[in-house]
Amino acid sequence: MLNIYNLNFTKVAVHIITPKIEGAASANVVANRRLIELSEEVNELIKERLYDALKKTQKTFELVIEDNLTTSFFGICKDTEEDGDNIFLDNSIRLANKLAENQTSENIPGGYFIFIKAKDFNQDRNVFITLKADITQALSYDFDKIKILNNLFLTKSTKFFKFCLLYNRLEQDYQDDYTELEYPNDKYCCVLFDEQFRPDSIPAEYFYKGFLGLSIEYNAKIQSKRFYEFTEKFFKSNVESYDEMNNMLKVLKIEMEDNNVLTFQPAEFGQKYIQNQNYIETYNKEVITKLPDSISKDNTLIKSKLKSQKIEFPNRISISGPEESLTANFEIINDKDELLNLNPNQESYTIIKIKGRPFKI
Repeated sequence: MLNIYNLNFTKVAVHIITPKIEGAASANVVANRRLIELSEEVNELIKERLYDALKKTQKTFELVIEDNLTTSFFGICKDTEEDGDNIFLDNSIRLANKLAENQTSENIPGGYFIFIKAKDFNQDRNVFITLKADITQALSYDFDKIKILNNLFLTKSTKFFKFCLLYNRLEQDYQDDYTELEYPNDKYCCVLFDEQFRPDSIPAEYFYKGFLGLSIEYNAKIQSKRFYEFTEKFFKSNVESYDEMNNMLKVLKIEMEDNNVLTFQPAEFGQKYIQNQNYIETYNKEVITKLPDSISKDNTLIKSKLKSQKIEFPNRISISGPEESLTANFEIINDKDELLNLNPNQESYTIIKIKGRPFKI
């Protein structure tokens, strides 16, 4: 795994991305044709920000390169492996323009585009850091005055920046469950950090897909989450029997929590557990077609869902908590005699009346 603190920043370029305005096709770039000199303190601060962000494993993803044309993010970085300053600056502007072209919504903020060429001095390899930092404001107190600080970026709040690391893949970078891929993914590794990233979120696609040309297809964390959520939604939307739906949701949790199964096939899950032929046909259409044939199980993004239970009622009302705690302390009264024996004035329980029948998740 790449160690951020082992990097030596050899070239740095910074350009301004101005947000899209009404009537314009996309955002715009204010380019700077000078290399940026970083002090040792700034170097260390940038590394600290990157390191702290990468520790957030639910927002850090290794993705595969889908677009490897010479005009793509990967192709431009590959061209930048040469040492010339002019090549580096020209290509940094090309990348900034590519990012701006993909910012086609006025809701996407502008900011600073930072492109860094680094050397991993423990390994003989280049590392490219491509970072977009939103501009924020803060307050500063100076004796009897409070001042507004403008144009702040790369603060501790990781929701205000996103970045990609591109570097040569070494033997130690391969995971035990690594899927063998073709060039360039057999030679290069791409790691994305994006606090705002959501699988299947169109707003997130402008950065990782449109700009970087990356695909989420082979990421185990993302695909495990997509399988779980697609299947959960399918059961809730299509299975009419309350008891049957609860049983299917329980089976889904058990399958995902089974540590003996490291890889699974979504189609086999449907064939194994969905008995109704009409359900299978709909499941294949609504779920299987959206997923890869095989998924390496990684529950990182759904750990909290697997450990909790939710009782949902109509009108968007729900009660949730840890499964063991909810099982021990929550009860739905269906017996008339038991209901008549309840005392609304006691302090050991609370009586709640909710319109509609529940179902568990």
